[in-house]
Amino acid sequence: MLGRSRWYAGVGSLVAVVAAACGSGDATTRTERAGASGGPAPAIDPIPVDCSQLDQGSRAIVTSQELVFDGTVTAISPQRNREAEFRRGFLDDGQEDPGAPPPDEAALDDAAAGEIWPWTAFEVHGWYTTDFGPAITIWTAGLDLEVGDRWLVAGEAFAAPGYVDATLVQSGMAVVCASERWTVGTADTWSQWFGGTVAPGGTEPEGEPDPALVADIEAGRARWRQAAPGTYTATIDVQDGDDGPHTECPARGSVRVTVTDGAPTSAVNLQQGCRIDLDATEVTTIDDLFDLAVTASGAAGERGVTIDPTWGYPASFFGYDRAVELEGAVTTFTSGPSTTLIGDEITTGLDERRDRWAAAGIEDYRFVLDWQCFCIGGTGPIELTVTDGAPTAASWLDPGSVEAEEIPPEVPRTIDAVFDLVEAETPASDLVVATFDDQLGHPSTVYFDRLRNAVDDELTIVISDLQPAGG
Repeated sequence: MLGRSRWYAGVGSLVAVVAAACGSGDATTRTERAGASGGPAPAIDPIPVDCSQLDQGSRAIVTSQELVFDGTVTAISPQRNREAEFRRGFLDDGQEDPGAPPPDEAALDDAAAGEIWPWTAFEVHGWYTTDFGPAITIWTAGLDLEVGDRWLVAGEAFAAPGYVDATLVQSGMAVVCASERWTVGTADTWSQWFGGTVAPGGTEPEGEPDPALVADIEAGRARWRQAAPGTYTATIDVQDGDDGPHTECPARGSVRVTVTDGAPTSAVNLQQGCRIDLDATEVTTIDDLFDLAVTASGAAGERGVTIDPTWGYPASFFGYDRAVELEGAVTTFTSGPSTTLIGDEITTGLDERRDRWAAAGIEDYRFVLDWQCFCIGGTGPIELTVTDGAPTAASWLDPGSVEAEEIPPEVPRTIDAVFDLVEAETPASDLVVATFDDQLGHPSTVYFDRLRNAVDDELTIVISDLQPAGG
């Protein structure tokens, strides 16, 4: 994935705690709350936390937390925390205590495991750290909270436990000795420590667009407008830190989009393996990337952009600060008309495209195959020569960029071998998305995800610069 991640999804093994407020000395959660239906709710287990040995509410303990906000309590729900024993060790300062018990992975599947902890929702008025939106729900064990209370909460961020909130939105757990009830004085002090707050749910970066980066982006835009093909297929990956509700097939993340005569005509979400409804959802095209790159260049933290030297589009860009987390890349690009097929569509349509390639009668040719994977043996573009239908030469196009001198034996050396690979992998993989050249029929970009729930097993191959001998 690109760049940093806005939230961390480890539940059992994650050493993460989010901070909420406490008074002086010991703090104990109230043990009676109203149930969701208005009736009595399970008693919340009292969680005493001793802050007397810590510099409670100090700059050091507050600013060391990664989730810090000003918010008002909107709801408190007693929920069973299956990780309670493990997370108790982080309630005071967010740091692991020596000799603390390791997380119990088995408890995550046990509905009766753990203690009853307060699962508290906040309306957020401002973020001192990264903006996680206008509302957030976190564990607040050890804090004396009531609906309507306003708190300055400090702690660590992680995804909501799946056994509590199946949507896995941004969440966390309050660190007791780092959080306090809201007062004007304390809020002003925290603002001095963090350089103020950012408004929740904003989309504008904290800084101004960087003039040097903008100049590069605009020069690339001018080149793109002059050289861009009206019809192309590209895999565009844009991440904006939005972890909110998704559509059934979202136009976010890694999307292979086909643009015909300047308008998108097909889009496939590679992570979901589904077709995006273009009538209901707007997809990002290369023309949109220039403005996004300019926005990212205004980030007050890290920022950067790389312009494709041939076409001028932003090959990659990023910008991070408290208000935005924006990054994008064009991971594949092929010009000309093409058709993208998914899964069973490939099985039923492959013979037609093989026949189209065979009918072209091209036996002597050269092409570049970009082999993209997390695998041993080197990755990158390979220049291949085929004579009388058989491979006769193969070399790394940029040998200085690969560690292995030998090309992996599994790399197909002819277009027919690419067809064979697609045919073999389609029934064996959880997902295959293949784009075929409409004129010659050959695969131009193929994405293989052999195991949907595995990591780094994906493979992408891109075919470009196919030139018949003498052409």
